[in-house]
Amino acid sequence: MNRATLLMLATAGVSVAAGFMIHPLLGIFALGGAVMMGVSIWNGGQKMLAVYRDREGEDFSSFLAAMPSTDLDVDPDVARAVYEEIQTTCSSPNHPLPLRPTDHLINDLMLDLEELFAEVLPRIIARIGRGSPEGIEDLTVGGLVRHLDTV
Repeated sequence: MNRATLLMLATAGVSVAAGFMIHPLLGIFALGGAVMMGVSIWNGGQKMLAVYRDREGEDFSSFLAAMPSTDLDVDPDVARAVYEEIQTTCSSPNHPLPLRPTDHLINDLMLDLEELFAEVLPRIIARIGRGSPEGIEDLTVGGLVRHLDTV
């Protein structure tokens, strides 16, 4: 569970408690919001479990093989840096998520845009020794590889 999820759960708990202390109807309203938030988090977890099951047996070599044929000359060191840093950020160390070039960083991998630009991209750029976060148009894993490989 990441910091944002923990912060949302703590805020929901405080809101529900405060709501019941102020007025029962306000507490019920806050409880409904907390339940909706919990269902949303649970659905996200179920989505990720389905992705894990669908990608069993895939690894970095299958990621490179899945890159579009126009990207066959991509630097494998850049691809590996992007793959490993995104994988480390979006999955647990005990269960690394196999990535695909078509994975959208925000919609599919649920990566926070602020976290991408403030933490993940600087780590990748430092690791490969080149690149810039400016001008990224394709927010897929493959698009990030292409962008950092051409900059």
